[in-house]
Amino acid sequence: AEEQRVVEVEHGFWLGQYLVTQEVYTQVMGANPSFTDSESDLSNQSLPVNNVSWLDAVAFSKALSILSSTQGTLPAGYEYRLPSEVEWEYACRAGTTTEYSFTDDRTKVKKPNPWGLHDMDGSVWEWCSDRYASDYYKNSPSNNPKGASSGNTRVLRGGSWYSSDNNCRVADRDYNDP
Repeated sequence: AEEQRVVEVEHGFWLGQYLVTQEVYTQVMGANPSFTDSESDLSNQSLPVNNVSWLDAVAFSKALSILSSTQGTLPAGYEYRLPSEVEWEYACRAGTTTEYSFTDDRTKVKKPNPWGLHDMDGSVWEWCSDRYASDYYKNSPSNNPKGASSGNTRVLRGGSWYSSDNNCRVADRDYNDP
């Protein structure tokens, strides 16, 4: 729904400024699962990785955490992980109340949101850590919504290049099996 609420983000977090590219995913995981126009087209390596299951995304986050810790590029006690649905929407909105992360006008050229985060709406669907709950706000305290406590499906946010404009709105939610 478009109804906006004040929520609490329990802990501070960082979110990547750009989507994970096929090149980075391949470097960390050793393979590129993405659908591409041509297997030999190396220019695709700079595009966002796609065709990644929730389980793949979690495995990538863990592998990147291990690799970065080993290389000394990740502070002790930190880890890479999928954002919760609340964290994703907070980061996507970046203090705005607009329909999309940077405007209400869907005909505008895509730009980063006010916090400099790119492609939050309309590039590739982005997995969240939460289990999907259709009644996300109804079964949670209004200031601290959480995903379902059971079930298999996981939350997707942001829409994709293949989605309708409506599915690329900040408020739009979807789900899929992990």
